[in-house]
Amino acid sequence: MDVINDIDKKIDFNQDQLSDLKSKKVVLLNDIASLKKEDKEKIESQLKKLNTLENKISIKDTELKNLKEEKDTIIKKCLMNLHTKMKKDYKKVNEDHDQYVELYTQAREERHSIERKMMNLKSLVYKNYKVRLI
Repeated sequence: MDVINDIDKKIDFNQDQLSDLKSKKVVLLNDIASLKKEDKEKIESQLKKLNTLENKISIKDTELKNLKEEKDTIIKKCLMNLHTKMKKDYKKVNEDHDQYVELYTQAREERHSIERKMMNLKSLVYKNYKVRLI
Protein backbone atom coordinates (compact mmCIF):
# COMPACT_ATOMS: atom_id res chain seq x y z
CA MET A 1 0.00 0.00 0.00
CA ASP A 2 2.88 2.35 0.71
CA VAL A 3 4.14 1.91 -2.84
CA ILE A 4 0.72 2.72 -4.25
CA ASN A 5 0.40 5.77 -2.01
CA ASP A 6 3.82 6.98 -3.17
CA ILE A 7 2.80 6.52 -6.78
CA ASP A 8 -0.46 8.40 -6.10
CA LYS A 9 1.53 11.28 -4.64
CA LYS A 10 3.80 11.33 -7.70
CA ILE A 11 0.77 11.26 -9.99
CA ASP A 12 -0.82 14.18 -8.12
CA PHE A 13 2.43 16.14 -8.23
CA ASN A 14 2.88 15.52 -11.96
CA GLN A 15 -0.74 16.42 -12.67
CA ASP A 16 -0.26 19.72 -10.83
CA GLN A 17 2.85 20.42 -12.87
CA LEU A 18 1.02 19.47 -16.06
CA SER A 19 -1.87 21.83 -15.30
CA ASP A 20 0.64 24.62 -14.57
CA LEU A 21 2.33 24.00 -17.92
CA LYS A 22 -1.00 24.00 -19.73
CA SER A 23 -2.00 27.29 -18.10
CA LYS A 24 1.36 28.78 -19.14
CA LYS A 25 0.67 27.54 -22.67
CA VAL A 26 -2.70 29.30 -22.70
CA VAL A 27 -1.10 32.54 -21.48
CA LEU A 28 1.62 32.23 -24.11
CA LEU A 29 -0.96 31.62 -26.86
CA ASN A 30 -2.86 34.71 -25.74
CA ASP A 31 0.38 36.72 -25.82
CA ILE A 32 1.15 35.47 -29.33
CA ALA A 33 -2.36 36.33 -30.48
CA SER A 34 -2.08 39.85 -29.05
CA LEU A 35 1.26 40.59 -30.76
CA LYS A 36 1.20 42.52 -33.97
CA LYS A 37 2.32 40.84 -37.16
CA GLU A 38 5.12 43.34 -37.60
CA ASP A 39 6.95 42.17 -34.46
CA LYS A 40 8.21 38.92 -35.96
CA GLU A 41 11.15 38.51 -33.55
CA LYS A 42 8.87 38.51 -30.50
CA ILE A 43 6.48 36.15 -32.24
CA GLU A 44 9.33 33.75 -33.08
CA SER A 45 10.68 33.82 -29.51
CA GLN A 46 7.17 33.21 -28.17
CA LEU A 47 6.73 30.31 -30.62
CA LYS A 48 10.02 28.80 -29.42
CA LYS A 49 8.77 29.09 -25.84
CA LEU A 50 5.52 27.50 -26.97
CA ASN A 51 7.38 24.56 -28.56
CA THR A 52 9.42 24.12 -25.38
CA LEU A 53 6.23 24.13 -23.29
CA GLU A 54 4.57 21.60 -25.59
CA ASN A 55 7.62 19.33 -25.26
CA LYS A 56 7.46 19.61 -21.47
CA ILE A 57 3.74 18.87 -21.55
CA SER A 58 4.25 15.75 -23.67
CA ILE A 59 7.01 14.60 -21.30
CA LYS A 60 4.72 15.09 -18.29
CA ASP A 61 1.91 13.23 -20.08
CA THR A 62 4.28 10.33 -20.71
CA GLU A 63 5.44 10.33 -17.08
CA LEU A 64 1.83 10.31 -15.87
CA LYS A 65 0.95 7.47 -18.23
CA ASN A 66 3.95 5.44 -17.02
CA LEU A 67 3.09 6.05 -13.36
CA LYS A 68 -0.51 4.98 -13.91
CA GLU A 69 0.63 1.84 -15.72
CA GLU A 70 3.03 1.04 -12.88
CA LYS A 71 0.25 1.52 -10.34
CA ASP A 72 -2.10 -0.71 -12.36
CA THR A 73 0.59 -3.39 -12.59
CA ILE A 74 1.16 -3.35 -8.84
CA ILE A 75 -2.58 -3.52 -8.16
CA LYS A 76 -2.96 -6.44 -10.59
CA LYS A 77 -0.15 -8.33 -8.87
CA CYS A 78 -1.69 -7.71 -5.45
CA LEU A 79 -5.10 -8.88 -6.64
CA MET A 80 -3.61 -11.99 -8.22
CA ASN A 81 -1.77 -12.80 -4.98
CA LEU A 82 -4.96 -12.25 -3.00
CA HIS A 83 -6.87 -14.54 -5.35
CA THR A 84 -4.21 -17.24 -5.01
CA LYS A 85 -4.32 -16.99 -1.21
CA MET A 86 -8.12 -17.16 -1.21
CA LYS A 87 -8.04 -20.25 -3.46
CA LYS A 88 -5.63 -21.97 -1.05
CA ASP A 89 -7.80 -21.06 1.93
CA TYR A 90 -10.91 -22.29 0.13
CA LYS A 91 -9.22 -25.59 -0.72
CA LYS A 92 -8.11 -26.06 2.91
CA VAL A 93 -11.61 -25.29 4.22
CA ASN A 94 -13.08 -27.80 1.77
CA GLU A 95 -10.61 -30.45 2.91
CA ASP A 96 -11.44 -29.73 6.56
CA HIS A 97 -15.15 -29.91 5.76
CA ASP A 98 -14.71 -33.22 3.95
CA GLN A 99 -12.81 -34.62 6.96
CA TYR A 100 -15.57 -33.39 9.28
CA VAL A 101 -18.27 -35.00 7.13
CA GLU A 102 -16.32 -38.24 7.04
CA LEU A 103 -15.84 -38.26 10.84
CA TYR A 104 -19.51 -37.40 11.35
CA THR A 105 -20.57 -40.25 9.08
CA GLN A 106 -18.30 -42.69 10.90
CA ALA A 107 -19.61 -41.55 14.31
CA ARG A 108 -23.21 -41.95 13.13
CA GLU A 109 -22.55 -45.44 11.83
CA GLU A 110 -20.83 -46.38 15.09
CA ARG A 111 -23.72 -44.94 17.13
CA HIS A 112 -26.28 -46.88 15.12
CA SER A 113 -24.24 -50.06 15.52
CA ILE A 114 -24.07 -49.60 19.30
CA GLU A 115 -27.81 -48.83 19.45
CA ARG A 116 -28.59 -52.05 17.56
CA LYS A 117 -26.37 -54.04 19.92
CA MET A 118 -28.10 -52.44 22.94
CA MET A 119 -31.53 -53.31 21.55
CA ASN A 120 -30.45 -56.89 20.94
CA LEU A 121 -29.05 -57.07 24.50
CA LYS A 122 -32.29 -55.69 25.97
CA SER A 123 -34.34 -58.19 24.03
CA LEU A 124 -32.09 -61.11 25.10
CA VAL A 125 -32.17 -60.08 28.75
CA TYR A 126 -35.96 -59.77 28.67
CA LYS A 127 -36.46 -63.12 26.93
CA ASN A 128 -34.12 -65.01 29.17
CA TYR A 129 -34.50 -63.25 32.51
CA LYS A 130 -37.73 -61.29 32.18
CA VAL A 131 -35.93 -58.09 33.22
CA ARG A 132 -36.49 -54.87 31.38
CA LEU A 133 -33.42 -52.75 30.80
CA ILE A 134 -33.87 -49.05 30.41
